[in-house]
Amino acid sequence: MVHDWPTEDDPLAVIDALTSAVPSFKTDWRADRCYWTEDGTLIGHSVIGDLCREVLGLTLHRDDSALENLGAVVERCLVEGGQWGAEYAETGLLETLGNLIAWEPVEQRATAIERFARCLGPVGRERWGIHTSDIPR
Repeated sequence: MVHDWPTEDDPLAVIDALTSAVPSFKTDWRADRCYWTEDGTLIGHSVIGDLCREVLGLTLHRDDSALENLGAVVERCLVEGGQWGAEYAETGLLETLGNLIAWEPVEQRATAIERFARCLGPVGRERWGIHTSDIPR
C-alpha cells in the first residue's frame, strides 16, 4: 500500500504510489538509468508507460485485485495528488493505457476497457471518458 501520500511537489511519491499499487510491476525504476536524464531528472512518463504495459496484461488476464488497488490509487491521485498526481494519473496512465488498448485486437479492446473502467472511481472514469452507463453489468 502507499506509505507516503504524493504531494504536488513530489513526483517521485506519485510514481511510487502508482507503481506500488501493482505488485507484479517489478521494475526498479529508481535504480534503472533508462528512467533518468543525465542531469538526474526522472523521466516519469517512461516509468508510467512501462507500468501501463503491465496493467494492460492484467486487464487481459483478469487480475482484478491489482486493478482495483490501482483504480483506487488513480482516483486518489486525481482528487488529492496535486499537479503531479493529475499529470501521471491522467496524462500518463489513463491516456497511455487507452492508447495501448487501441492497438489490441478488436475482440480484446472492449474487455480491457470494461475491466479497467470498473476499477476506476467516478473522477477516473470521467477523465478517461467512460460513463457508468458505458460499462456492461
